[in-house]
Amino acid sequence: MCGLLAYIGMASRFYPSMSSSLGCLHFRIMFEQTDIEIVDKIDVQPDAVKYSKHSCVQLFKIRTKYDGPQPRECFCASVRRKVWYKDFMVWYEKALRQVHQ
Repeated sequence: MCGLLAYIGMASRFYPSMSSSLGCLHFRIMFEQTDIEIVDKIDVQPDAVKYSKHSCVQLFKIRTKYDGPQPRECFCASVRRKVWYKDFMVWYEKALRQVHQ
């Protein structure tokens, strides 16, 4: 059984797509242009800026906006920020691939 990738209150940011192999309804994320620009701008920065607390907080807000409430994150430790950033990029790139399928 598949799960929904969208919350009911966020339906305007998603569009439905039928999966022929599973026969279930999926929701694909449609990122706003400003959010795409923020992610792209952060991604090209040097590591010190890319993994900064400020950058992670910006990306956390984007993830929460599209993926619903997230577990509370503490970005005090630099190692934790690097791990979280990489996890965010995996989620973001997967969401972008879904839109372009």
